[in-house]
Amino acid sequence: MVGVRKLYLPKADTEEEAEDAFHKMCQALVIELGQKFEKVGQAQLGDDWLEELVAQGGDPQEISNWTSPFDPSFVFSQPLKYHDSLLWRVLPNNAEFYNNYKSCRWARNRWEHRQISPSLEQLKKDMKYFYFVAQEAKLSIEGALPQLLQRINNILSGSFNPETSAEEPVTVSAEETSEEVQVAVEKDDAEKAERTRERTAAKSESRPRVGGRWIGPKPTRALKFKRQLNDLTDVETKESVKHLWGDEAALQIARLKMIDPMGDIFVDDSDGALFGYKHGQERLLGYLGAEPERDLSEVQGFSLPYSYSLTENGIVCESTGENLSKVLGENARTLTAVLKKAVNPLDELKITTHGDLYSLTEQGPVKIARVSSTEWFPNHLADSK
Repeated sequence: MVGVRKLYLPKADTEEEAEDAFHKMCQALVIELGQKFEKVGQAQLGDDWLEELVAQGGDPQEISNWTSPFDPSFVFSQPLKYHDSLLWRVLPNNAEFYNNYKSCRWARNRWEHRQISPSLEQLKKDMKYFYFVAQEAKLSIEGALPQLLQRINNILSGSFNPETSAEEPVTVSAEETSEEVQVAVEKDDAEKAERTRERTAAKSESRPRVGGRWIGPKPTRALKFKRQLNDLTDVETKESVKHLWGDEAALQIARLKMIDPMGDIFVDDSDGALFGYKHGQERLLGYLGAEPERDLSEVQGFSLPYSYSLTENGIVCESTGENLSKVLGENARTLTAVLKKAVNPLDELKITTHGDLYSLTEQGPVKIARVSSTEWFPNHLADSK
């Protein structure tokens, strides 16, 4: 036996601190659920329970990948995919628990692949799903999460001082963990570190994707976005520059409204790249003029605040409860058919200001298609009118 499981208490409201705290919270939940699954699996199927359980699904990829009961993919996906799984014997089998459990899976994918801006406020929002699951499944982590929440609140209120506050580790369980658990923890930590290295390497690009973090010095030519007048003007000359978009001017103005950047916008005249602030972060907002060609599989634009699911009844907006088939009728048939072939129903579907529809998988975002406002839920996308 080695070590005990602990949560990480952040010391500041930074992306790195929030990310580390979320990672360890999620990891602790996965390990404890894996231990519950292991007990019921061994009791029902014997020592080779995991291999036998996974084989029942008949999915070659799952048989190849799900080799540990402490793998986040196995813990979050197997019960959600297989409603008759024996793992539900140690979980509350009701719709509310299922939805919160799925939200934990979605939250992990968002954090691990930076589809959100890591912050303590975001961590606080996502904690509620983990607390619900821990409470309903009677996990030890339930008793530790309030201490993490208290630390978050103290930092956000300005009452936490890392120099004067005693640092006491928050133990999830005093029970020592097995070597198999320790191996799973090390693997999970190593994968997180590799994703961080990949993001750092990507910063060497001359330009990120639209919506990505700005790379390089801030441009000096300022533009004023006049939302009420549907115009973009040069701060110095006061002249409109939206004509540089040509026939797409109305669409590009509508996209800027959806992005809602803070303060002035700055343009790099060498290629028309637009610099702006979104949630206090430097971002590439788009281009004044034609966008340069990029990999068609790359997701472009800012993710919109909607979540969608692929269900037996079609595409459903989780945020509003609307069904695309009921909204568009027969016009939704083709897109729905495409998604049924390309999407894992467990994955969250998202869409960007560019109309890039993508699924947020365990491996990261995967672009499915680019859709127009007429092909999607009304008022979710900008149009050219």
